[in-house]
Parts: sequence; structure tokens; C-alpha cells
Amino acid sequence: MTLAAIEVEAVLLGLKVGFLILLYLFIWRIVRTVARDVRLPQESFVLAPQQAAAAGLGPRARTGSLVVLLLAERARSECARSTRAIEDQPGHP
Repeated sequence: MTLAAIEVEAVLLGLKVGFLILLYLFIWRIVRTVARDVRLPQESFVLAPQQAAAAGLGPRARTGSLVVLLLAERARSECARSTRAIEDQPGHP
């Protein structure tokens, strides 16, 4: 074997070892993060009705009324357009 072939093999071996070290560190960091998340107490975002009332998160008044008003206004404008379209047709009295 020549000196160039030996150097190429040494470089490839170094790259393999470096890749394995980076892979190990990456997996170690993921395992550490997951283990820490499992050990910490989990906060619940689901509140009982009594807890929600105590926190001042009771039911909101008139939920969705704006949507109903907008839909009613849109229906009126579409009805007016369709009436105009019928009146504009030839043969309509």
C-alpha cells in the first residue's frame, strides 16, 4: 500500500469516528431532554368547572352573535343581488 492510500484510510476512519461521536451526542441529548420532561410534573390545562369559575373564566355572554349578524347581513345582500339578477333578465316584467 502506498502512503496516499494509508492517509485516505486514516481520514475515512477519522470521519467515521467523528460521525459516530456526533450521533451519540445527538441521541444522548434527546434522551436527556425526554427523561427531564418525564420527571417534571405535568401541568393540566383542563380545568373543572369550579376551578374555571374560581379563576374568573366563566362562560362568556353572547358567544357567536357577531357571526350570526354577519351571516344575516350577507344573506340579505346576496338576496338583493339575486333579485336584481332576476329583474335584469330579458322577458322579466
